[in-house]
Amino acid sequence: ALVNLSPATTTATMCRAVLEGVAYNYRTLSNALGMDTTGAIDEPLPMVGGGARSKLWTSTIADVLRRPIAPKSDAASVAARGCAAGAFRYLRLWEGADGDLPPDGYFPGTSQVGSVDGVVTPNDANASVHDGNYAVWSKLHEALKSAGAGELVR
Repeated sequence: ALVNLSPATTTATMCRAVLEGVAYNYRTLSNALGMDTTGAIDEPLPMVGGGARSKLWTSTIADVLRRPIAPKSDAASVAARGCAAGAFRYLRLWEGADGDLPPDGYFPGTSQVGSVDGVVTPNDANASVHDGNYAVWSKLHEALKSAGAGELVR
């Protein structure tokens, strides 16, 4: 939900709120999985998907999670390749004793796949702001979770 909207609210402000809301959901999931979001871990978290190509998105995630982010060079295609791999394996379309081995070249060498396009490190000042905003977001999320269309569409 977008809250505190006024005539002065800009499109850019709403876009940023959407990005931060998604990032705060990632932080909630990370906390639920027992992942550190205090900045104690320096090991970069790999990132794939189209968002991994965005400096704004990767820096927002790094700041919110207080963890370095390592966008992968094949970020846009890795999900599709993995999905296809699962289907090929399930259908036993690959060679091998059980039909579950990918053909040579399906996963290019590590020089192409899995390389990092620069690690994005958290900015401490931004991370501190996000810590405060996350606390507010968490309270709003809890207060609003039973509101909205969820009850109307059941």
